[in-house]
Amino acid sequence: LIIFSIIAISALFVTIVKFIFRNTNYLKRISNLFLLFVLPALSLYSYVTFACTNICVVEDNVIASRYIKLYSTTYKLKNGGLLDLDNQNPRYSCFVINNTSTPLLFDLIGYSKKGNTSIEYGHKDILPYSIDSVTQYPDFIFSDPPNEVFVSSAKYAAENLTIKGWLHKN
Repeated sequence: LIIFSIIAISALFVTIVKFIFRNTNYLKRISNLFLLFVLPALSLYSYVTFACTNICVVEDNVIASRYIKLYSTTYKLKNGGLLDLDNQNPRYSCFVINNTSTPLLFDLIGYSKKGNTSIEYGHKDILPYSIDSVTQYPDFIFSDPPNEVFVSSAKYAAENLTIKGWLHKN
């Protein structure tokens, strides 16, 4: 249904642009290429990035797989348990499924833009064979986070910190 909606909106946009630029061949070619490839790709990327929930599944203590949840489903754990992944709580953008017998830790680390200082901004314990919601997808998985990060994006201009997620074992 979602992909059909994206295709329908893209087709409507193509029709409108073709009607407006119907007399120029160069603009017609560019608009066709843009509307056939770029617009649907950008629409799908924005939907997956902002409207879907990311899922990080940790198995065998070192393997982390990334999935995107489009609809409610269940996940079967290695110990035989079932986890319900529903769309009841849209506030969280990511879930971490710990499918191991080892507890995991999720830390949020704030990096200052004015220096190389970093502070722990938040912490969450993820129990074995369980699911927990976190505010963002982990940026560092089973590796040490750097002492400093370089942020060149304008979206952090109003903030003093950029926040990175770190998923690790104790």
